[in-house]
Amino acid sequence: MVTLSLAMIVRDEALSIERVLASAVSFCDEMVIVDTGSTDQTVAMVEAFAQRHPEVRFKIEHFEWVNDFSAARNYAFSHCTGDWIMWLDGDDFLAPEQIPLFAALKNDPAMLADEAMQFLFVPYVCNFDRQTGQVAQTVVRERFIRNHQGYRWNGVVHETIEVEPTHKNCILNHLQVYHDPIKPKNPDRYLDMITSQLEPLDTLDNSGFMTFFDVRYYFYQASELLKRQQYEAAIPYFEVCLSCPGRFREQYLMRVQQGRCHMGLGQYDQALDCALDAIRRDASRAEAYMLAAECKFRDDRFLEAIPLFQAATYCRIPDNTHSMPMEYGPRPLHYLASCYSRVGELENCIDAMYRAMREGADLDDLMPQFRGLIEEALAGKQAGGLMAVVAKSESQYTV
Repeated sequence: MVTLSLAMIVRDEALSIERVLASAVSFCDEMVIVDTGSTDQTVAMVEAFAQRHPEVRFKIEHFEWVNDFSAARNYAFSHCTGDWIMWLDGDDFLAPEQIPLFAALKNDPAMLADEAMQFLFVPYVCNFDRQTGQVAQTVVRERFIRNHQGYRWNGVVHETIEVEPTHKNCILNHLQVYHDPIKPKNPDRYLDMITSQLEPLDTLDNSGFMTFFDVRYYFYQASELLKRQQYEAAIPYFEVCLSCPGRFREQYLMRVQQGRCHMGLGQYDQALDCALDAIRRDASRAEAYMLAAECKFRDDRFLEAIPLFQAATYCRIPDNTHSMPMEYGPRPLHYLASCYSRVGELENCIDAMYRAMREGADLDDLMPQFRGLIEEALAGKQAGGLMAVVAKSESQYTV
């Protein structure tokens, strides 16, 4: 029978540690918990949890923090004895309905039981709305790694394991791991660690950057600066990534994020150029259409924005890379309703609003415009036509 070890590195996770352990205890044979210096009750809570679950082998180890996530994660892996290792962080969890699906992997001959399989990738939900459950951002991550093969994490932060084309792997899109930090975190911690890995831009020679692993910390620096709305500082780092000789799929996302920086600076023409270049790189994804459409929208060019927002609704969330699911349904539909209301197209506005509500969008800010359209329709004695439109939309889209 295939055996599975859970590997975790934790520090001061008392608010969430029992939640993540409970997510995996039913299907893991071994739980290796490596504490990197907790000052709260994390270790005591793990020990108490272990006593309540004698059916699972627990190992509680301690590792002196050296400002290197890979070092800590490799230490945890070194204590795992199972055929496979699954990793989770202290602020991760699995939705209850997902737990049986994760458990089923152990007996699936095409998954963990496949002797040739080396990695299983699972979408990592790193941003979601706790109230509505709507997912805002996912990243596909290596979640299950075959043990005893010498695989090692690398990178002091945003660590990863390089997967070669010869390594058999599979992406399990029906599964999800949620990242849900509860405790407050130092917002500059990751930025400081990333900065420590960079050469100054004015001395940088990026001619040797041929893979994403060569350039990734410049991308991470740019992304962290974008999150902090430090747009001017972020743009040069995106330029470094985009100008390197290597070609890799992340250039699509880099171009979109660079465009977001230009939009934040009110530079809509430059943002639009970034969006169009991103579409040329990958026309199947919605984020670039949304960027282009928002450039038009903010410039009050609503008729030009409408087909771009529509294009975003036709895209399908990619199953093998970073994505922002809200860009594929709720947000473009919300914008479409607003565009149609601004150009006086009542029927299309109602249709977009119904579709947006079905996707869970919050339309409160649209209601004043919508009421104005309704009043115009009633004033023009178009009440009968208005009710027909509402009835049609209700029949098509159940909220």
